[in-house]
Amino acid sequence: VKRLASGPVEALVLARVDAVATLARFVGSAEAGLASRKPPPTLRAKFAADAVHGSDSPLSAAREIRFLFPSLAQRPDGDAAEAYIADKVHPTLQAALTALCREHPSDDPVVAAGWLADWLTAHNPNKGFDVGTAEIVEPPESISVDVDCPLEEL
Repeated sequence: VKRLASGPVEALVLARVDAVATLARFVGSAEAGLASRKPPPTLRAKFAADAVHGSDSPLSAAREIRFLFPSLAQRPDGDAAEAYIADKVHPTLQAALTALCREHPSDDPVVAAGWLADWLTAHNPNKGFDVGTAEIVEPPESISVDVDCPLEEL
């Protein structure tokens, strides 16, 4: 940390599938000398082995992101992810699909998908930005659904 903080630092987060492994291919080996001898050319080969840091595992990456970017929201894992999906995603999707079934905006799947996207934007359970009206949308206290509409009809 002392070495990395000894001068100007540019900290970035790479958000993608297999981010740690992908970045490792560009960063190169941390072993002195190996970075410059092993093809293909890497950032460490070009700028020196100690000039670039990349997390060595997803767990390290999560810890380093929390340290460097404390306000950056990270995806919950395990039980927290399941609870979030059960509490936020399922009720919203259930209400959205029920509304789609009630409204039946079109037999054209593209038009129906567009209608569903607009509904989800307008009924976002988190405080969000409504693209259609360019106004802040307050989250609802709850979403209730009471209709018999088989999903097979969608």
